[in-house]
Amino acid sequence: KKEYAMKLPLSPNLSISALSQIFQSTTNSYKPLFFLALLEEIKTQNTSVLTLESITKKMLVLASYPCCYFNLGFGKQDQMLAHLTSIGIVNIDLSLLSHKTVTRIEHIINQNYSNSSAYELLKYVPFRLLSPFFTKELKGLSDGQKNAKTKELAKLNFYTTKPLYKIQDHTIELHPNWYEYLVNNLSIVQAWTELNWLHYLQKKNPNTPAICNKLYPPLKRESLITQRKFWDAFLTKNQTKCIFTDQILTVDNYELDHYIPWSYVGHNQYWNLIPILNTANSSKNNNIPDKKYITTLTEIHKYAIRFLNSLSIKQQAQFIEDFMLGLQCSEQDIIQNDSIVQSKQIKMLESLTNMAALQGFSDSWSYSVKTN
Repeated sequence: KKEYAMKLPLSPNLSISALSQIFQSTTNSYKPLFFLALLEEIKTQNTSVLTLESITKKMLVLASYPCCYFNLGFGKQDQMLAHLTSIGIVNIDLSLLSHKTVTRIEHIINQNYSNSSAYELLKYVPFRLLSPFFTKELKGLSDGQKNAKTKELAKLNFYTTKPLYKIQDHTIELHPNWYEYLVNNLSIVQAWTELNWLHYLQKKNPNTPAICNKLYPPLKRESLITQRKFWDAFLTKNQTKCIFTDQILTVDNYELDHYIPWSYVGHNQYWNLIPILNTANSSKNNNIPDKKYITTLTEIHKYAIRFLNSLSIKQQAQFIEDFMLGLQCSEQDIIQNDSIVQSKQIKMLESLTNMAALQGFSDSWSYSVKTN
């Protein structure tokens, strides 16, 4: 069964059909992560001989944000979270979005790898990626038999069948023709692999929005300058209290908060943004607020919608479009019937609260004043 229209570049002397089947029967994250890591190593190492340890470490880096920051499920059989936990990644504050955080992840992995369970990632995946090259020879064998047989077949048929690589004790050696093919078509093959990885994550997380934005660390987020200008103008004309602290907001003391964290929704649409006191924003962090705050939030948005009438058509456009797309409201409802909009917004935020909590985000957060 062909899942995607995207096809790999053809080659007269390689089995592209075998390569195109490497992600069939994928029951955990290891295959796409291993192959993505292999491609990353090819980019940086300039050699066809790659160490299995370096590939495994790269797998852990690639899995860190989708697993530990975005809380994506990798599947019932998958042990990636356990491996990341054993190596100490779950102790890093991944919400600090910068290259320094990624460097910190790499340092922790290098430091703790030998004492972690991560070596278990190599138990099957390097062998299973070669299975499509030896389908007939491996048919009927048990999992325990397949590893040794695959290793033997890849070595014996390296220059005839031309498997992707052969496996040594601590390294893999890419076939020269495959190495050349991957180097020459790296961007296309990587995009194809990412598409398969995305499809896998979508199947495992059917109720999670914006998964395509959660494959890699979001080192650069879309600016909130336009949204901030709107709320600056609104707060200047409308006395508004922070929904968490009940203190008066000014253009100088607020931050624009994603009510349902960006790490879950993956967007900056107006209906999920709310101005809150600076101290509340730092306290809330990546938590899901208690549902008691939702009605107050939607009340503020109701007045924000009415405030739209004082703005230019261009300024209104993005706000209205966000509500139309995100809440399935009509433009007429937004302009003339804010009670319908409020009802839909409440239902959406309650639903997202429930789904984010099921995915592992900490919920029922309430603001409390810190005391020494």
